[in-house]
Amino acid sequence: MTSPTASVVRRTTAALVLVLSLASCSGGDDSDTSASTATASAAADVSASETTGTEPTASTTPGTVSSRLGQPGATLVPAPGTTASGIPSNTSPTPVSTAPPGPVARRRSAAPGGYTLDTTGTFTSDIGGEQPIDSESSLRVDPAVGEDQHSSLSGDQGSTEQTVRFSSTSIDLVQLKLTTPAFVKEFRPVKPVQLLPQPPTVGRTWKWTIVSTDDATTASLEAKVARTETIVIGGEKVVCTVVTSTLTLSGDIQAVSKMQTWVADRYQLTVKEHAVTTGTVQNVNFTSDTTSVMRSTKPTG
Repeated sequence: MTSPTASVVRRTTAALVLVLSLASCSGGDDSDTSASTATASAAADVSASETTGTEPTASTTPGTVSSRLGQPGATLVPAPGTTASGIPSNTSPTPVSTAPPGPVARRRSAAPGGYTLDTTGTFTSDIGGEQPIDSESSLRVDPAVGEDQHSSLSGDQGSTEQTVRFSSTSIDLVQLKLTTPAFVKEFRPVKPVQLLPQPPTVGRTWKWTIVSTDDATTASLEAKVARTETIVIGGEKVVCTVVTSTLTLSGDIQAVSKMQTWVADRYQLTVKEHAVTTGTVQNVNFTSDTTSVMRSTKPTG
């Protein structure tokens, strides 16, 4: 699904997908591109989360990143497919549900089906100058299973897929996979990390850090429920919760994305986003400034 701010991670990294693909097509070093396409390995995945605000959130755990990164208060978590002691396991760190929709998912999941988003903006790099962006992407939301909901977003430059989990106090990220012409990246935090507190009270803040399954990319998020706002989507007035966030990627991918995300409270959909991303890929500096808007809150198919 693209439930409340699942896109805080998804759409920031989706914007980066476009950036990396354009940079790659512009003539990056072949050896760098080859290294970027490495798929998920059994290296350790590290996750930590912290929530602050008017009330605690039970689904997140205070802390910082792994001691491997040299930060205090760190917790090292097992690699995908292993137990805390490193012994192979038959399940992923966060198993995806297979049961019928649970009570929370029935209330909060997005309507399954297809949605279309239009993205406009600009991409500027050292080697290509400024280029316009005018693209269409397709979102496919699957029916909820247990308290989880899976969705996929595809466009010209690749795809992202994710699974989110619903609880009485939070909507959390279970899994995120990015597939592009330049690389494949997957994040599977052992403990799901928060995408949006429930209820999304104005002023609530949260942050977390996760590491990709190939141990090469670190993603750190800081987010805040900024305000409520009514916007027009497909001729319909839609009441939204607006989340502001900053996502920082480090390691083999260097980028910072500052976002505003409009989440339709009634439909549990991210209906609009504005993202400004800056960074360096394959020694190329870039800036991406994009706005994505959903055509309609009503699914097709």
